[in-house]
Amino acid sequence: MKQYNKKNTSFLSHKAYYIALAVGFAVLIALMVIYSKQMKNKNQIARQEINLDEVGNEAIQKTEVTESTTQEITTTEATETKPTQAKVAPTLSYDGKTKLDWPINGNILLPFSMDTTVYFETLDQYKCNPGILIEAKEGQGVGAVTKCQVIDVMKSDELGNQVVLDLGDGYTVILGQLKDVKVKKGDVLKTGDIIASVAKPTNYYTLEGEHLYMEMLHKEKPVNPVDYMKE
Repeated sequence: MKQYNKKNTSFLSHKAYYIALAVGFAVLIALMVIYSKQMKNKNQIARQEINLDEVGNEAIQKTEVTESTTQEITTTEATETKPTQAKVAPTLSYDGKTKLDWPINGNILLPFSMDTTVYFETLDQYKCNPGILIEAKEGQGVGAVTKCQVIDVMKSDELGNQVVLDLGDGYTVILGQLKDVKVKKGDVLKTGDIIASVAKPTNYYTLEGEHLYMEMLHKEKPVNPVDYMKE
């Protein structure tokens, strides 16, 4: 009778143990399932937040691009519609008959000569002369012969610094052998305005002495400046 009770008690103990073990496994599995679902939900929420951030960034970028494009269009339209102020060209009209002021007072060292040749002492040769050489002193001021516009300021080995003046109606005056040029291309001058000073002569004219070179053209053809100057 006692042995039967022991066996029965032992069997019940083992049965309770296995039941408890099974319940423990079931609880563990349930907890793992719950944890897995929670993690899955968190991941989904995180993905949704990332997607929302990306959508928001794209929207911001599109807005910025739209605003930038709008500003560019507005700026372009403003630039295109802004009225431009055209430069008014000076009224220059020289009739070829009104006598001009001399740019400097002095004797003629070499005359204008396009039909025959004249002797150039420094070069020791005869050649045509499209201008005149007016005797002057270095540093002496050179004035505008009438109302005119500076159309070029240039330099050459033969004539040194030169200023080209447009008198209007196809008349042009070139002044050379200059220094301390006070004008620039585009300047509008009135009669007597100081253009520059007389420089030392270049190596082409050392024996002729200090002078101002003056050349005059009508429709790009050399004419004698003396014929147009005041007596």
